[in-house]
Amino acid sequence: MLRRPLLSMALAVAPALLLPAPSQAANGLRPRTPAVFDGVPCTQTITRGEAMAIAYGVPFDDTELTADELPDSRTQQFFAYSRVRFDYHFPVWITQADLDRAEANGDVTMEFGPEDVLESSAEWPASTWLRITPDDPRLPITMAQAAMGVTWDTSSVAPGTWVIAAYTWEPENNLWSPRFGAVRIEDPADPAATGPTVFLPRADGLIANRGESLLVSGCVDAPAGSTITASWGTIAGGIHEPAWVPFLEDEPVETGALELDFVAPAEAGATIKLRVEISDPDGRSYVAYTPTTIAVVGEVMEMDDDGGGDGCGCAADRPRGPGALLGLVVLLGLRRRRDPLLRTRA
Repeated sequence: MLRRPLLSMALAVAPALLLPAPSQAANGLRPRTPAVFDGVPCTQTITRGEAMAIAYGVPFDDTELTADELPDSRTQQFFAYSRVRFDYHFPVWITQADLDRAEANGDVTMEFGPEDVLESSAEWPASTWLRITPDDPRLPITMAQAAMGVTWDTSSVAPGTWVIAAYTWEPENNLWSPRFGAVRIEDPADPAATGPTVFLPRADGLIANRGESLLVSGCVDAPAGSTITASWGTIAGGIHEPAWVPFLEDEPVETGALELDFVAPAEAGATIKLRVEISDPDGRSYVAYTPTTIAVVGEVMEMDDDGGGDGCGCAADRPRGPGALLGLVVLLGLRRRRDPLLRTRA
């Protein structure tokens, strides 16, 4: 069985997802230069056929190749994806030709299979991604080049929700830099083709105390009658998606800013992510994830059944343990109409 290496990303996720593969080349352990996206809106709408300007930056010029690098090493390329994975993982290679020439150059130290190549990955069929800029030539990593930005011609793009990511080509530790915002492509000739959109922007350093409320922000663009379901899942490392446990199901939602009121339960692991799915009345849906992980700390405290005041102090009168407390939280969430688990702001 081929080992699937994990691609190093400019994204703070579980440490097990970020370990770069070793390389024999002189630049093997050198950090790859990311594309940097600042001031990205949570969601923006583009009419199909418009040219979208994508602003980005790089931290410094990166053009000084070592003697053993490929001549087009340290260059960048831009892609759009119609969905994302829970871990924002994308294939290490774009084409088999890229992999073959990197291997011939001595840059490849691990075994790669079809799933590690974007063009041959069954997980990423052709309908789920497209090139914004070409493979040849890729863009030099310079501040002057970045200042010009990138233009995305959307005339042949299918309506729907897309996310953008930049690819730094420097084998074998090629790097992805996701742009944390959703782009809605709308077709005036078929307004219903776009479907609903939900997105959770990047928020570093989120900490959830078990049994206490944590607000997670996002945004929604959806027709009337749409609903949202939110779940949590423990991240245990590796590339396998966790089991998702709903904490909000089929709640009505409107276009606008989104705030999810998440209470980490006792059974949540030390590191989790949230998954949010929005569905419209026609059955179309879109899924978003928290880009970074959420640390879970503390314990759900048991209620003291000694009482200390008047009354029998019976255990039956007081919830005990995580399960009972979580039931109380759910009950309160259902009853407190002025402070629900889900909030939207126009």
